[in-house]
Amino acid sequence: MATLTADGQSLSLDGKRVWIVSGTIHYARIPSALWRSRILAAKQAGLNCIEAPVAWSVHEIRPGQFTFEGERDLAAFVRLVGEAGMRCIVRVGPYIGEEYDLGGLPAWLVPSVDWKVRTGSGEFLGACSRYLSALCDQIANLQVTVRRSGTGDGPIVMVQCEHEWFCGDDDDAGAYLGELTRYLRENGIVVPIVNRDNLFHQIEGHIDGWSGGAGLLATVRQLRVVRPGVPRIIMGLPAGATDVWGQDRRSAWTASMVMRNMAEVLAGGGQFNLSPFAGGTAFGALAGRLDLGPDAFSTTNADASGPLSEGGGRGAMYNAVKRVCTFASSFERLLGGLDPDAHPVTIAPDATSAGVVDGSTGAREPKRAAGSANMTVCHARGAQGSIAFVFADSEAGGKGGHHTTLLLSDGSSLPIDLGEQAVGWFLINTHLRGRSTLDWTNLSAFTLLGRTLTLFGPAGTTGAVSINGSPLTVSVPKGQKPNIVEHEGIVLVVCSTEQIDASYVHGQAVYVGVSGFDADGNPLMHPEYRHYTRVDSDGESAASTGTEVLTAGAKATVKSWGVFVPRAHIEGTSERFARVAEPQSMERLGTASGYGWLRLSMKTTGAKRCKAAFFESGDRLHVYHDGKFVDVVGRGPGATPDFATLFLKKGENTLSILIDNLGRFSEGNHLGEMKGLFGHVWEPSALKMGTAKMSNGALINPITLRKPVFGLRHGELTEAARVEWTVQHRKKSPLLIAVDVDSAVPGIVVVVLNDAPIGLINPGQPGRFVVDSERLTRGNNTVGLAVVGSMEDSATLLKKAVTIYEGKSCLTEKAEWSFAKWETPKAEAFESVTKTTMSGKTGEAWRGGPAWWRAEFTVPNTNEPLFFDANGLSKGHLFLNGRDVGRYFVATHDGKSVPPQTRYYLPEPWLKPDDVNELLIFDEHGFAPGRSGFVYETEK
Repeated sequence: MATLTADGQSLSLDGKRVWIVSGTIHYARIPSALWRSRILAAKQAGLNCIEAPVAWSVHEIRPGQFTFEGERDLAAFVRLVGEAGMRCIVRVGPYIGEEYDLGGLPAWLVPSVDWKVRTGSGEFLGACSRYLSALCDQIANLQVTVRRSGTGDGPIVMVQCEHEWFCGDDDDAGAYLGELTRYLRENGIVVPIVNRDNLFHQIEGHIDGWSGGAGLLATVRQLRVVRPGVPRIIMGLPAGATDVWGQDRRSAWTASMVMRNMAEVLAGGGQFNLSPFAGGTAFGALAGRLDLGPDAFSTTNADASGPLSEGGGRGAMYNAVKRVCTFASSFERLLGGLDPDAHPVTIAPDATSAGVVDGSTGAREPKRAAGSANMTVCHARGAQGSIAFVFADSEAGGKGGHHTTLLLSDGSSLPIDLGEQAVGWFLINTHLRGRSTLDWTNLSAFTLLGRTLTLFGPAGTTGAVSINGSPLTVSVPKGQKPNIVEHEGIVLVVCSTEQIDASYVHGQAVYVGVSGFDADGNPLMHPEYRHYTRVDSDGESAASTGTEVLTAGAKATVKSWGVFVPRAHIEGTSERFARVAEPQSMERLGTASGYGWLRLSMKTTGAKRCKAAFFESGDRLHVYHDGKFVDVVGRGPGATPDFATLFLKKGENTLSILIDNLGRFSEGNHLGEMKGLFGHVWEPSALKMGTAKMSNGALINPITLRKPVFGLRHGELTEAARVEWTVQHRKKSPLLIAVDVDSAVPGIVVVVLNDAPIGLINPGQPGRFVVDSERLTRGNNTVGLAVVGSMEDSATLLKKAVTIYEGKSCLTEKAEWSFAKWETPKAEAFESVTKTTMSGKTGEAWRGGPAWWRAEFTVPNTNEPLFFDANGLSKGHLFLNGRDVGRYFVATHDGKSVPPQTRYYLPEPWLKPDDVNELLIFDEHGFAPGRSGFVYETEK
């Protein structure tokens, strides 16, 4: 059995340091047939480790029924990582965040534990124990400490417990996180356990990791001070940001910024995990909801604009990652030997660039502070040598580039030219091999293989290298061929920055002029190169020609189209409807994801026009009255919050409601919200609230309302000051309270009714409360808001946050409630239509209600990724050959465009080349796919 330990510098395996250069691959969001290609893409980018988040919801779809086979075969994914010669970190959860629906928790779990999740409640911990036991059965024998017969050690070097548990409740941390740790140990996990909790608490036996993308050199240094006995690992170094419907691309991270951040971590003696490296696609109902406002629902594309696109494409971000990660993996002895306490005073790298104001998205200040430094250097030294990291403005390289001069310890000068790079790393007094020592160089190191050292810099500049006291001047080439020079027994492969982006390490050789390697290890020609150059570890070089990367010009051919309109569901006449006794959430109705149909049959004594309040609902309700479209009530683009206007006739009225679950919160304090229509529909009457007044009340501890409360430090309470309204209420009817707290409010808000707290709200999130008459007093009632933070900074915004209604009458009190599951129609249900019929004005004939569309098409056998362009549709769902592709959203019901995603990935393994394929489209508003189509994208 191997021995794995951890100290203040790194992990050590049998006494040899293990330096983590990692990236997150979401195997649950990638078809299993593509796992190996994504892992190899990471290896080719220079990573030596893969983090694998495990979504509980993927493996326990129903209580007690665990699945770890096929697309859910976690062990197979981990073994592929090991076969690639890489290490693995498994994020076991139970909560993993990362924009998964419910943060990866199964939806069926929430009502069974009384909505108490991520806390030390007995019911939740019991479920966690059973899950972790099943999970550990899959991975325990894949740990690096376990010798497997005939296959060597497993690849797993760490597991991450929970995820970003940013709560200062020490008691709950011990009861919850401490128990999770015990479960892992009792189920055979012996490798180190790491967290990503940003020092909110300290759990015995954990390596304290960090998550964020701002001020990383300072963060790594501070981690050394407060946690000197464990490695400094940035477990969540952002390489992108997930998009949400209705907003432009969220990620402001550029390749230069991510490159600088990785270098900052290395300069501080830290290790990192890029999150994500390959985010994949949120197939089915995997996409969740962000805590960024009332309408922040994640898109189906989950690649977060990161290094590897959902179709496997490699772009500028990938190239930037490859430059740094190849260096870090190749020089792990040098990095692992850096003195963890050698932190010389330096100008902060942040000062050389516009400051990052959002460490998750990379959003920055408009410009660098006036008078701040243009460049700075951080010198990291250790037993194997030292590295001078030079930082410059990440967005101001331009054609002039960044220039400076380093003054070395012997008084000599070393001119530095970063070109357009925002960071460079320059080796000083570094042992290379045998008796060869690199005294200094003004070129950045890429890789060291045997006696072959690959360096790079701006094309056309002059490089300087000194080995064993012998200086050498080399030119950085402008063309496609590297400059290969032997000096002091070391073969130098000198490349331009452009050439290094077409350079990869494979085995014991570096290849210049390739786009990577196929699954069999064959080099793939870079499209801009005629030949590639291979230089092995002995310095032997040869030019050759590789294989083409892609087959250009592929085309999908549509054979036929069909349409089906679920008229019986829209009108409420379908035999699939079954009676339910009372309003219930989708979770209680056994429909944890997707859509559902609700029918409300009710009688009225007279015709009337009324406003209907759907205060107890989520996320979107498509309301039809006697088969006619009324409105979309709820959240997201094109929806009307809370209310719809009904024109009820005398006698029988039927409301058919298509319920749309657009994804549960994947983060924050509102995790586990219910979906569907789980309360009665009321006719509201607005109450006169008068002017908000300031008053004082008892301090409130938010954790008395719920546990955990994220973003709350230990001992934080609300201020005594409150914003209050007094309303009169004399009827036996409820109050409907709408609270919409502006995101600019600096802290958690507690809602108070008659001096008793009734709920808490994160700024930017809507709060809806239906307060029964039993909880009210006849006469004056006081509704107040208290805040954890400065009331002085919040009062003006909070005074606009509350609207109160009286429940004038319950429209559904005597209604008959029925529910029908949303199901895909059979092939024979579709009526044949032509592309012409679906286009123009004729294509609008189906609008006004949902419609299903069916396309039969053929595709060639190609390695190009295929996308469905949903142009001309509205919002809905896609199925490819019976597989659930996921949601699409390109327009509202009235045709207004909804950014940011118009194309939807159809994975190659799900297609049948040279055979008939089927794409099912469910469009919520009956928009026809006359302008939609299939597009091959050549992703480089």
